Amino acid sequence: MLRLGDVRSSLSDAKWIRQTARPLEVDSEHALLEYFSFSAKDIIEKYELDAICSNNLPWEMTSVPIRAMVLPIEGKLTTLANPKIVSMLGIENVASEGCGSVRGIYLEVARRFGAVIDAYVLEENKLARLCLLGYDARCALHEIDHLKGDLITEKGKIFGCNLGVPFGKTGTARYSLDLVLHHEDSVFWKVYEKGQSPVALNYGRPVKIALPETGEVNNYLSGKERWPFLQGKPIL
Repeated sequence: MLRLGDVRSSLSDAKWIRQTARPLEVDSEHALLEYFSFSAKDIIEKYELDAICSNNLPWEMTSVPIRAMVLPIEGKLTTLANPKIVSMLGIENVASEGCGSVRGIYLEVARRFGAVIDAYVLEENKLARLCLLGYDARCALHEIDHLKGDLITEKGKIFGCNLGVPFGKTGTARYSLDLVLHHEDSVFWKVYEKGQSPVALNYGRPVKIALPETGEVNNYLSGKERWPFLQGKPIL
C-alpha cells in the first residue's frame, strides 16, 4: 500500500513531490492507473483528505509521478488521468486550503469558481469533458498545480501577503526569509534571513517567505519564543 509523502520528511519525498508528472499511457498503463486509484482512495479515507494526486504518493513503479488524481465530483470520488484545463469559469474566490504534502498549515488561496477539464475518467472508462464548479473545481485546480510540482506555498497567503513574493502594498518586505531543508539528527526546516542562507539542497524550489513590516506582523514576530520559524523547529 502506498503512503502519503511530505515535502519536509525526506529528500526523496521532496524531490518526488516537486517533480512535474508525466502523461499516462492509458491503454498500456491501465493497471497502473487502477492501482493508483485504489491506493489513493485508501489514503484519502485514512487521512481524511478531499483529493489527492500522484505527486502526493511516492512509489517506485515509475521514475516520476504520473498525471493522475482522485477528487470529489458531485460527491463521488473520481479518478482522472491526463487532466487538461480547457477553460476557466467565473470570478476568483479566496478560500482556505490545506495540503497533504505540507500537512498542518492552511493558506488563503484565490482560485476561479469553475473549470472545464478534459480527462480520462477511470470509473467510466472513457475520455470526458467535465465542467466543475465550486469546491469540485477548487480540488481539481489544487491537484493540477500538484502535477506541475507546485504547492499552495506558491499561491497561498499568510498575513495577507504572498509566500515567496515581495510584498509592497502595506509595507516593505523587511522580513525576507528562506526555509532550507536540513539533514542533521533529524530532518527539519530552518529559517535564514535573506542573504544568510547556505546553498540550498537541490530538492526543488525552496519555500520562501516575504513578510510585510506591519503592526500585526511586528507584534507577532516580537514573541520569538512563540514563533517556531526563528528557532529551527518544524514549521509546516
